[in-house]
Amino acid sequence: MTVSSAQYLKQIYDTANAIGQKAISSDAMIEFAGYESMALIVQGFPWPVLTSGGEIEVPMPLGVAQQIPQQAKVNQQGAVTIQETVAGSASNILLQMLAAGARFNGKVYNGTTDQYRFYLNIVDCFLSCEPSERNWDNRGSILTLSGTLFYHYFGEVVPGNITS
Repeated sequence: MTVSSAQYLKQIYDTANAIGQKAISSDAMIEFAGYESMALIVQGFPWPVLTSGGEIEVPMPLGVAQQIPQQAKVNQQGAVTIQETVAGSASNILLQMLAAGARFNGKVYNGTTDQYRFYLNIVDCFLSCEPSERNWDNRGSILTLSGTLFYHYFGEVVPGNITS
């Protein structure tokens, strides 16, 4: 027997809508302080989230155990994809970052850098990119640089200029 009566489904629908409209993955940008032009070529990046760093197992008598949460995980990392240009703009900016000490701060926007609902501050960041592959057979995609963004996120959310 099904539990999906029309009345029950309406209740689930209303509850899901009350939580809020779903965020679309593409409606976001990342900006690195001092390298603001990169916001237009960083295609993929991590969305910071502050949670427990994991569990601590606590042994108890008779072989019983329980888990308690670790400290919040503020040192984070995630995949980054950067679109390269014909002039080598992405590679040049990566060289500039390295020459300047490789560390920077950033903002992860829910929206664009001009119009956003809020942004998340990330600090003490650095990028580590892998060599990219060029291929004579590949006429159907742009050249991208892939790597990892290492950063710290302390849960700071800054309100934006879009309220609706």
